[in-house]
Amino acid sequence: MTLVKNNGGRITITNVISTTTGDVVLNGGSIVIAETAGFSACQLVRVGGGTLELRNSAALPDTTAVRVQEGAKVAIKEGVTVTVDKLFLDGEQQIAGTWGAVGSGADHVNDTFFSGLGTLNVISGTQVVYADAVWDGGGTGAGDGFSVAANWDGDALPSFDGFSRAIFATGGSTATVDTPATFTKMTFNAASDFTVAAGAGTLTVGGGGIKAGASTPSPSDRTYTIASDLILDDHQFWNITKNGTGTTYLHVSGAISDGGNAFNLTQRGDSVLILSGNNSYGGVTTIATNYAVVRHPNALGSAAGNTIVQDGAYLVVEGGFTLNEPITINGDDVIRWSGTLRSNAGTNTLAAKLTSSYARIRTNNNGCWEVVGGVDGGRLICSAVYGTYIRFAEKPITAGGLTCHTHGGTVIIAVAGNTFTSMEAGGNELRVDVPNAWPANLFLRQGSQGSAGSILNFNGNDQSVGTLIGDYAGSGVRVTYSVAPMTLTVDQSDNTIYNAMITGAVSVVKLGTGKLTLTNAYHTTSGSFTVSNGTLSVSNFGSLGPNSTNIVVGGSGTLDLSSTNPSMIADTAVVTMPESGVSTAKINLAAGVNESVGWLFYGDKMKRAGTYGASGSAATYKDNTHFSGTGVLKVLHDNAGTLMWLR
Repeated sequence: MTLVKNNGGRITITNVISTTTGDVVLNGGSIVIAETAGFSACQLVRVGGGTLELRNSAALPDTTAVRVQEGAKVAIKEGVTVTVDKLFLDGEQQIAGTWGAVGSGADHVNDTFFSGLGTLNVISGTQVVYADAVWDGGGTGAGDGFSVAANWDGDALPSFDGFSRAIFATGGSTATVDTPATFTKMTFNAASDFTVAAGAGTLTVGGGGIKAGASTPSPSDRTYTIASDLILDDHQFWNITKNGTGTTYLHVSGAISDGGNAFNLTQRGDSVLILSGNNSYGGVTTIATNYAVVRHPNALGSAAGNTIVQDGAYLVVEGGFTLNEPITINGDDVIRWSGTLRSNAGTNTLAAKLTSSYARIRTNNNGCWEVVGGVDGGRLICSAVYGTYIRFAEKPITAGGLTCHTHGGTVIIAVAGNTFTSMEAGGNELRVDVPNAWPANLFLRQGSQGSAGSILNFNGNDQSVGTLIGDYAGSGVRVTYSVAPMTLTVDQSDNTIYNAMITGAVSVVKLGTGKLTLTNAYHTTSGSFTVSNGTLSVSNFGSLGPNSTNIVVGGSGTLDLSSTNPSMIADTAVVTMPESGVSTAKINLAAGVNESVGWLFYGDKMKRAGTYGASGSAATYKDNTHFSGTGVLKVLHDNAGTLMWLR
C-alpha cells in the first residue's frame, strides 16, 4: 500500500506502521511522524511538496531512499537522528553522511531542503558531480544543434549522460535535439520565447525535472516550448513560475514517454503548463498549483495512470476530443466559480470516471462537456455558461451530491441509476432526459444563494424526490416545467416551502407524512395535483393555477387551502375525494377562505352544487369527514346544471 498525501492540511501518524512496503508520497501539506510512530518497512519516501516532519529516530527504516524536491522540506526534531540508505535532492543523489539545517550540527548543511535541529544520517552515496550546461546559442553559422559546442557556454559540449543540468538560455531562441541527450534537470530562463526543437536525437530528463521562469523579471509573457519528444527517466516535478508580472508558459508539444516505468508528473508554480503531444507516460499526473491546458486526447499520458487536480489548481481542456483518463478534482474553496475542470473549446468527453471532492466542472468559450464515464466521490458542482452544456450520460452519478450553478447554459442528466442524495439547482436550466434520473430519496433545492433563479425542465420524464424545497426570496425566476406530460412525485417527511412556478404539463403527486407548501400565485400547468399522504398546502398568495383541472385528495392526505388568493383552484377544476369511511383524506379550509371549484366527487359519485365545509363553517353542506377549518368550498356544477348565485 502506498500512502499519498495531497493538498494542504496535516496528517499525524501516531502508531508504528510495519505492514506496508509501499511508498510514502507527500505532495502538499504535512505528514508528521510522531514520537512513538514510524514506517518500519517502506523503501521509498518522496517529498514533492509540503513538509515531512520526523520526531523520532525510528521514523523511517535504514533501508529507505528519501527523495526531496525543490520547494519541499524535511523537518527533523532537535536531538533526533534518522538513518536512511540514500538521499536525493531535486533528483540528484547526495553523498553519505549527516544532513540537516543550520544549527543541526550535520556534516552537510542545506536550509533549502531541511529545517529543525535534528539530522538525517545517509548510509550510502558517493560524491557525484553535476555540472550546469548553459545554452548561449553562440554557434552562429554552425546551426542550432545540441552537438555544436559553440552553442554552449565556454564553447564546450556538456555531458549528455545524465550528470548535467541544462539551462536554456542566455542567448539564441532555438536549440535542436540533433544528438541523444540526457539531463538530470532542465531549466528555462531565457529573456524571450525559446524552443527546444525536434531533431535526429532523443531528449531525456531525470529526477530534477523541469524548471521554467525567466531570470530577469518582466511584465511580458514568455513561452518555452519543448517540441522534441521527451523521455522521462524518473518521477517528475515541473516548477513553472512567473517572470515578474508576466506569465510563463511551458508548452510541451512533443510526445512524453517513460519506457513503461509509470513515472509520475507533478506541475507546480504560479504559471501554466500546456500539454499537446501524444503522450504515453504511465504515472499519475498531478496539477498541484495554478493550471494546466491539454490539447490532445492522450496529453495526460496513459489511461492506466490517473490525473489529480488539487484544491486551488485547475485543468483546462481544449479541442473537442475524448479523454480516457480517470480524473480526480479536489475542492472549490480557492477557484470557486471559475471551475476546477474546464472545457474551453469544442465538445470534450470524459470517458473514464470523474471523482469529485466538492469541486466544480465548468464550461467556457463555447466549450461543452459530455460526461459518460460516471461520477463518484463527494459533491460535484456544475457551471455551464451561456450557449454551452454539461451532459451526464451512459454511466450514473454516484457522488454524494450535485450542485448546478448554471450561468445561462444547461446541465443535462441523461442517465438513470444515480445515487446522489442532495441536489441544488440554481442558475439557468437543469434538464432531465430519462425517467427516474433523480434518486427517489433526493433532497432537491431549487434556487441557491449564488443563483436564486432556476429552471427545471423535465422534458416529459417522470421523476421522484424525497424532499422538494424552493424557499429563496432573492431575485430570479424559478420555473418547473415540461412541455410533454410528466409526473413529479414528492415523497417527503419534511415540511418545506416551494415558491417556484409550475408550468407546462407537470403533474404533482404528494406522498410522505411531511407538508409541502406552494406559495407561487402563477402556476399555469395543465397537469393534476394529487395528495395521498401528508399535506399539500396552498399558502401566502399561492394557487394551483387556472389550467389545472384535476385535483385529487386521497389516502391520509390533506389539501390545505390557506392562501389569500381568491382563486386558489380553477373554477373548472374537478376535485375528487374518497367516499366516507374509505380514508381520512381532508380538505382544510382556513378562516376566510371562500374557494370555488367546478365539480366535487366522493369516489365516483358527483356531489350536488353548493357550499361545503366543516361544522364550524357557514357552508350549506357540513361534512367533518372530508373537511376541516372554518372556510367554505363552493361547488359550481353538478348533473343538474350550474349553480348560480344571486345577490
